[in-house]
Amino acid sequence: MRYTNDFRYSYCKPNKYITMLTRLVVTVLIFIVFFMLANNVYANGEKVIQQPDLNSITRGTAWLLPDDGIYIEALQLKSTVNINVSGMIARATVQQQFRNTSSLWAEGLYVFPLPENAAVDHFKLIIDGRVIEGQVQEKLQARKTYETAKRNGQRTGLMEQQRPNVFTTKLANIAPGAEILVEIEYQQTLQYRDGQYSLRYPLVVGERYITASREGLNNPQYDTGVFTESSTTSKDLNQTSISVNLDTGISVANIVSSSHQIMINPQTDNHYLINLRDINVPADRDFLLNWTPELGKLPKATVFNQKHEDYEYSLVTVYPPKNELYNQLDIPRDVVFILDVSGSMSGTSIEQAKSALKLALDRLKPSDKFNIIWFNNVSKKIFFDSKLASNANVEQAKRFVHSLSAGGGTEMLPALQLAFATATEPEFLRQLIFITDGNVSNERDLFAYIKTNLGEDRLFTVGIGSAPNSLFMKKAAKAGRGTFTFISNTREVGQKTEALFKKLESPALTDIQLTIFGDDIETYHNPVPDLYVGEPVSVVLRGKNLFNSITLEGKIGTNPWQHKVSLNTGSDNQGIRTAWAREKIASLSQNYHDERQGQLKDHIKLQIIEESIKHHLLSQFTSLVAVDVTPVNQSGTLYSERIKNNLPYGWTRSSNKKRTVPARQINLPQTAAGSYRHLVLAMLFIGLALMLRRISFAK
Repeated sequence: MRYTNDFRYSYCKPNKYITMLTRLVVTVLIFIVFFMLANNVYANGEKVIQQPDLNSITRGTAWLLPDDGIYIEALQLKSTVNINVSGMIARATVQQQFRNTSSLWAEGLYVFPLPENAAVDHFKLIIDGRVIEGQVQEKLQARKTYETAKRNGQRTGLMEQQRPNVFTTKLANIAPGAEILVEIEYQQTLQYRDGQYSLRYPLVVGERYITASREGLNNPQYDTGVFTESSTTSKDLNQTSISVNLDTGISVANIVSSSHQIMINPQTDNHYLINLRDINVPADRDFLLNWTPELGKLPKATVFNQKHEDYEYSLVTVYPPKNELYNQLDIPRDVVFILDVSGSMSGTSIEQAKSALKLALDRLKPSDKFNIIWFNNVSKKIFFDSKLASNANVEQAKRFVHSLSAGGGTEMLPALQLAFATATEPEFLRQLIFITDGNVSNERDLFAYIKTNLGEDRLFTVGIGSAPNSLFMKKAAKAGRGTFTFISNTREVGQKTEALFKKLESPALTDIQLTIFGDDIETYHNPVPDLYVGEPVSVVLRGKNLFNSITLEGKIGTNPWQHKVSLNTGSDNQGIRTAWAREKIASLSQNYHDERQGQLKDHIKLQIIEESIKHHLLSQFTSLVAVDVTPVNQSGTLYSERIKNNLPYGWTRSSNKKRTVPARQINLPQTAAGSYRHLVLAMLFIGLALMLRRISFAK
């Protein structure tokens, strides 16, 4: 009997704990159910939309918005780029094809890069054979036009500028199985540098690092971290074909591409048709094309003119004689190298940067001083103060550079602060050389800091890798009264480093002034920036009753320089008016972001809108919107499969992961089926919870 009582006691005690454990499991399951259902909650009667950051998507990415509010990716078939070059003006037509592979009506969104000086003036949609032309409207009005058309079931598209070199397009009411052809036209003014003309077409947006000071901010001008999900096995994504119709206007010695293999087909005198050797290539690096004039064939100046209504437009380029600029500086220099060793520089980029820096160290004179600052999440320097470029100091620095590796974030501002905080002796000319890929989100903060703290220093930028942020490179150098260069692969390191140091070692053309006579003259190059060896003076202007010539004056070192250009010798070109308008809008935009403008900002914004609409150009305050008048979609569900993208060529998998934006700032794409799976799993958990609860009560 006693044994029986002991048995009963030992049996009842576990039963009590099982009941408590069962109730705990039920509680946990209920929490899981509520968590999963939270993905389908309604706020004030409307679904919560998980929007992707419009600036944080790689080029050519299309997204479809299903009616549960979660973005998913659609298939991109290919891109076709046709560029016509006439003298200094390039006119490009970009066609991007997308297909709605689902059986549902769709709204699409995609992001892509263009050159930072592109003047986008045409945008059309070609869907099922229908051509829908875009019109320029004020940005908010364009969004209203788009949303109204979307609600009415009309085919519609909206193109917006997020950055001068990053754009977004929305497409609504795309039929099931339909193919979308988006056609964009833009114009850009080409550059002549270091003895050759250069054309750069960006094919991929590098992942942008969001600085710690900007995390959590919703201001779109800073929120540019690019999240890329890329394939680990395929290199054939985002196929692109490129052709260039090149009319140089002068005899050329050679035509080369350092980025892709090309085929050159001569047509007539000074006219060439250029295609990629491979018909289609993956979009994983910028396309670069350079052509060099024959020796002695480069004129002292080129002039292109256009007349429109009552105005005359001119694009004038003056090429200073080389022998005037190649004289050596007689001032000792204090050269501070600022080297980016962040995660995005992993792979070939860090090797290119280190090779360039070692070559640069070898070119220092014993009378020069130097220092090296390197940065990722933190910034450090090799010497407390700059040291003379003795053999021992240079060799020590080269050994240190060899030991560096890439990893971590890209906090540029502390590195600049460290560089500017170090004093230099008055008899030394300080030159800062910034070696980086420039893939950061806080460009405007950096430009403002450089401009405010520059003093008598000069800042030069070296763009590294297959897809550098060219907007940062050029504007940072402009703010620093220096110049820039790009090193796309290891084969270019020696040539580009030598060309850069010729600029640093030679006097610049400074204090450049324009003298123009006529009525209502407008130009946005006065004063002209300092110019270095291999760089021309380029001016675009507008006026009435212009005199026959303009005069440029300046100083090379301490020697005066002057050149007079006749406007009557110019050839006609229909793109000069657009080039002038692009310069005016860019100048107004720079003034708008100047904190000193204060209450004038609203007036400047209205000027930008007015000029953009007048010249039919996309800007930060205007958009292109296209609407088909015929409603085609009464209702529909939106769905498509997700495709992955290419990493920029030379980037490593580890560098991509290191640069991932914190999760709270990334809206990760999901499939539309995910919400249904959540509902099914939630119902299963409810059933399991009820069963366990019933067992608990039974016991």
